[in-house]
Amino acid sequence: IHALRGALPEILSLLGHAGEEQRLQQLARTTIQSIVTIKAVTGELHTVLQSEFTCDVNAIVRLAMEKFRSHASHVELLVQEAPMPLSVVMRTAELSDVICTLVKNSLEACEGTDSELPAAIALRVTHAGQRVWIEIEDNGPGVPEHLRNKIFENHFSTKGDGRGFGLGYALRCLEGCGGSLRLDRSTPSGSRFVVELARS
Repeated sequence: IHALRGALPEILSLLGHAGEEQRLQQLARTTIQSIVTIKAVTGELHTVLQSEFTCDVNAIVRLAMEKFRSHASHVELLVQEAPMPLSVVMRTAELSDVICTLVKNSLEACEGTDSELPAAIALRVTHAGQRVWIEIEDNGPGVPEHLRNKIFENHFSTKGDGRGFGLGYALRCLEGCGGSLRLDRSTPSGSRFVVELARS
């Protein structure tokens, strides 16, 4: 960029002057080389940013659920991936943290139920246009109505001190990349949380 900025005034001053063709050709070659270099650097930067700030939803969902299968043999874990690869605007580690937080909460909810039905958690990935949704649904006892407005507050927890960072942290991570998290449904027979993200 500095080379282009420095060459431009000289190029303009030489235009229209006889006998300066050789100098103009030299400046043109330098300018072209600078443009080629800028394009190469821009391409490399785009590749780095694409890798750093996007991730494959299906792959993360699959890995997150596998992480819990060995620790939750008493709970049926169901996964419905999208039928096509879906890349979203979010760091891999952060989306993994969000999904693991939601699945862990669902597992703990299922452990506290007195239902005669087998405990189950379903995770589904859907999309439409430029939006992607990840649903985490369980058949636990649901979130009590008087707590539904508090569960996303920082430091709030029903599980004792030091446990109130989960949903608040998840929400902040998602909002930081244009996403969202909501409690879509909660009844005595289960809850459903929905993550929404932008496709990259």
